[in-house]
Amino acid sequence: AIGGETVDATSFSAARTNLGSAVFAGDLRGCGETWPEVLARIGFETRSNFVPEELSAGRRWKMLCSESDYGWPAAVRTITTWRGFTEAGRDLTELATRSRAWYAYDASIGTDESAYAKMLRADAEQNDLDPTYVTDAQIATAEDQIGEVDGEPIFFLLIRDDATAKQIFGYYVYERIRLGAIFALDGVPWWEGYDLEAGDIVEL
Repeated sequence: AIGGETVDATSFSAARTNLGSAVFAGDLRGCGETWPEVLARIGFETRSNFVPEELSAGRRWKMLCSESDYGWPAAVRTITTWRGFTEAGRDLTELATRSRAWYAYDASIGTDESAYAKMLRADAEQNDLDPTYVTDAQIATAEDQIGEVDGEPIFFLLIRDDATAKQIFGYYVYERIRLGAIFALDGVPWWEGYDLEAGDIVEL
């Protein structure tokens, strides 16, 4: 249960499978003052999103987690008809080819970088990630395309385990170097989209 509300067992089970042997531990009082704030922090550190679903019996929380290869589940629907279609490049502020992440946090020391015992780096000069997650070649290619761009530092409050840190940090590095696009549809007929919910994956 989350704050007296229920969770969607299927999505939580899928997240557990996708996170594998990842280990998280920490004091959630430092992650926020409200349930949505705490869930947002947990989601950030587990490469997930928590999405509230309003049902007649009350609210239920879904946990939508990227898969072990950082992809997303298969589409639940194919959208074939729409009136307008807009494609835009990603916000450049989301892209970066040089990333740092700190973990193994000790709240008794403080809140700045000195309170974190360990750090990971991913750039063209040094890549601390397992090649399973992001390779040197992928980082080098991204740097050739968009240049040397420093990403905002990442601070993990709930990760102390080295393997978990590499797995979760790898996701953010992967997303920072991925050249994707944003697609927006309007005028989708009701029979194709009336029952879709936030977090549903669709194919166009």
